Order: sequence, then structure tokens, then C-alpha cells
Amino acid sequence: MNKYPEDFSFFEDFGIRLIDKTSDNYQSIKQSFCSETLFGVGDFGSIYLHKNDVNYVVKEIIYGIDYKSKCLFLQNIRNEVFFQSLVARWGWAPVVHEVVLTENGVFVVMEKIIGSTLFDCVYSLEISRKNILQLCYRMALLVNGIHQLGIVHRDIKFENILIVDNVPVFLDFGLSVFHDFPFLFPLNRDLGNPFFSPNEDFLRSDEIQTVYKNVDVYSLGILFIQLFVGHDFMDFETDQPELERLDLLKKNSPTEWERLFERRILFLLDEYNSDISEFEKNDILELIISMIRSNPRDRVSLLWVLEKLEFILHAYY
Repeated sequence: MNKYPEDFSFFEDFGIRLIDKTSDNYQSIKQSFCSETLFGVGDFGSIYLHKNDVNYVVKEIIYGIDYKSKCLFLQNIRNEVFFQSLVARWGWAPVVHEVVLTENGVFVVMEKIIGSTLFDCVYSLEISRKNILQLCYRMALLVNGIHQLGIVHRDIKFENILIVDNVPVFLDFGLSVFHDFPFLFPLNRDLGNPFFSPNEDFLRSDEIQTVYKNVDVYSLGILFIQLFVGHDFMDFETDQPELERLDLLKKNSPTEWERLFERRILFLLDEYNSDISEFEKNDILELIISMIRSNPRDRVSLLWVLEKLEFILHAYY
């Protein structure tokens, strides 16, 4: 009988060491990691290590106080390591090296990718509209590659993308599923950002007949909005009542929700892009609105997105 609530036997297929420290206290293991590091503690509590001339980042996750919470987090860890390792074989995600299980938490030791966050890349630097279009194309191309592996990421947002030499690298596969077998890896409904997720992605498990690949198309569409029209579009993200109102509007009045977004996008495209032509503005608007349609059957495919981005780049640059 497996001693863990989740099956980690696949780890060895990916060359990942599973280290059993379940009899040890979480904090004592964390202290041992911190004593080895030359980099200290980074964003979100991650620990940066340097061993054998290799840089690592240690992601730490605390279970919670009850068995159900522990099972939920172990499921999330299993999913993240499995899907990230599949994608890492193609160089699109960091390689996981070892997973340390403790009494009340997990440490995932993975390759440290040297790059800029997507947010820093766009908002801390002067970046032209042409470069944004090229970046959008590269992200769509990479997500299409992930889909070719049969995987839906389901948590595409600024924090989960690094830019390395102008190439995107994706992080955090804890919510990922196989699009043809969504129940093989049960979906964790308690995590994720509802603003970046379409309606069908937050149904109960027993309501879902299939997980659409264009869940990721929708999330990319929301991401593209921010890239094209600036972070002002997300001013309300920190306003919880406004975020909840928009989420209810998305579920109950999807057509009104789409019109609200369309008006906001048009206003900010003009405000942030004084040199944009009416034709290019309409093409960018069509691109984004087609990606964030409320009805998944009306939403465009990634191939359509790639063709549209190619058209805009060739037509206006």
C-alpha cells in the first residue's frame, strides 16, 4: 500500500528524487535549505540554492492542519511536478530535480531560470507595440506546443511566465490537466485566479463533460489585453467588490460583460497608442474579443490566434 495519499511513483521516470523526511519537522528542513543558500529567500518565500555550480529554486508548500487539506496540496504538487516535467523536456518549463516530503509540508527543488518576469519585461522597459505583438505570438506558439502534448495549463497569468532571451518559459502547472482525460488528474477548484479563467473552468467537477483547450485561449486573451492597453485595465484587480461584480457579470450576463470589456479596450487602445491606425486598432480588438468570448464554442482556436497575429505583424509592420 502506498504510504502517501498521492502516487509519486512516476517521479523516477523523470529522474526526480523523492526524499522521505515525513518524520522530520518542516521548519528544520527549511532551516537546512536556508543554511546552504548563497542567494537567500526570494519572491513568495522561495529559497535560492547554489550547489555543484548549478542554481536551484526551492518552492515550499505547507499542507494545512487537516488530512483533507494535506491531500489537496499533495494532489496539487503531484500535478504540478508531473505536467511541468513533461513540458520541461521541451525546454518550456524549469526542470524539477527533487521533492522533499516533510511532516507538514513539501519542498520542490527545481532549476532556477534566469530571466525577467513578464510583468517586468513589459512595464519596466520601453517596449514597442510591434515587440508586444511578437511576444504575444511567441506565447501563443508555446501554448500551442503545450496543447500538442495534450496538456491544458489552466493558470496562465503574469506571475506564471518568465521571459528568457525573448522566449517565454511557463511556471506553475498545479492546475493542469490532459484535455482528453480531465478526470485522470482531478481539478483543484480552490485555486487559480477567476479573472483569468472563463466560466466553464469554474463549474463543479460533476458538471464538466470536457475541458476545452481554449480555456488557455481565454487566459491568453486577458493577458493580451494588459499587454496592449497597459496595467490600468487591471486597476480594479485589487478592488475585491469590483472583481466579484465582474465575475458575477461574466457568469450571469456574458454579452454585457463582453461589451464592457470592448468599450474599455477601445478607450485604452486610443489612450496608450496615439499612433495606432483605425484598421490596426480594429484588428487588435477583433483578436482579443474573439479570444475571450463567454461561450467556449464561440471562442477561437490558437491556430486562428497565431494566423491573426501573423496578419497584423505583416500588415502594419
